[in-house]
Amino acid sequence: MSEEEILGTARKDLVPAAERPYAPVDHQETVAETIWHNPTEKDVVLDLYVGIPNNLRGLVRSGKRLTWEQRTGKRRYIIKAKSRRAIPSEFDMAIQHMQCQDPSGECSQKPFECKNRAHRRTIIGGLAPHTLVMEGLQHRPTVSDALDDKYAAAQAHREKVAEALIAKSDNEVALKDATEELRRLREEIARKELQLGSVSEPVKEAALSSERSGVAATSSQIHALEEDARRLPSRKATKE
Repeated sequence: MSEEEILGTARKDLVPAAERPYAPVDHQETVAETIWHNPTEKDVVLDLYVGIPNNLRGLVRSGKRLTWEQRTGKRRYIIKAKSRRAIPSEFDMAIQHMQCQDPSGECSQKPFECKNRAHRRTIIGGLAPHTLVMEGLQHRPTVSDALDDKYAAAQAHREKVAEALIAKSDNEVALKDATEELRRLREEIARKELQLGSVSEPVKEAALSSERSGVAATSSQIHALEEDARRLPSRKATKE
């Protein structure tokens, strides 16, 4: 479903919102948006701090799977190479911390909040001081979900994709950790076998019982994780 179909024909002139891979994009969370142009050949990834949820402890106790944003307190936006995307204006200073130096003195009281593209400004910090170009502002109309069935359907789809991506990421991390643990256990067994030398098999088996049990348990864990990975959609599929 295209951005135009999601937002409706009345909003076709708006620059699409930047991609949020770990959470569904909520087009109604803000009105003011800043348009950013990425003229480079590489995608720009911005991890912007939004804070840990106040009810994080309650979410953990409830057993509900936390999103990447809830776990890290950061919101990730991606602006593809050679594209223009909109990001809520509240993050402007985090992306590019600018200081207005226009001689008119129009922004002398608030030099770090200048939005006038005609003013001379100096970038003094931020997550993307060299890669992105600020191209102005836009205002996205807010519309009730109930008035836009297509938007509601697209929102539900994005939430489903976000949950699948989180589950996929968690599975990959767990599988990597388990594989590393299996390698460590096997190396420990090999080291102990060299130390034990020509001792009898019963003595050797007793000395290695803990590591062998660990190998069996970890192998079973890896098998279960690989089965889960086969059931989860691929990253390519979640982008389609």
